[in-house]
Amino acid sequence: TGQGIAHLDINAGILVDKVGILGPNLAAEGVGPIAMGQARLQYVANVNYTVPWWPAASLDLTAVHYSTAPASVDNRVYAPAGTLLHLGARYAFTVFGKNSTLRVQIRNALDYETWQTTNTPGDLPFAGPRAVFAYVTTDF
Repeated sequence: TGQGIAHLDINAGILVDKVGILGPNLAAEGVGPIAMGQARLQYVANVNYTVPWWPAASLDLTAVHYSTAPASVDNRVYAPAGTLLHLGARYAFTVFGKNSTLRVQIRNALDYETWQTTNTPGDLPFAGPRAVFAYVTTDF
């Protein structure tokens, strides 16, 4: 189909669902109807912009969102919703004739502090403080 806007690529993925638990008399056993740690809405959206006057360089923004999710088996405690933003840049070049890329990224750019229900059920990792990553990759 092609790009709608020159030098701009947009990608998004959305997961919307309810992961339920079925069984006899769950409430009496202290088990809620929704699986622990399962957000009903999750999305990842990425915008990548190639700099027209410097095509070896690009800038990107990624948003990762999780809605509220049960943080206890009985569903009485919920982890809050959260959105992380990552800002990045790439620069393509050659090293000894091999294609290479310098990547710099600020993860959690807004320094959002919360526990998230990723990689669950039952895992509530801290999103982590703002961090800067830089690395080079090279094709062999």
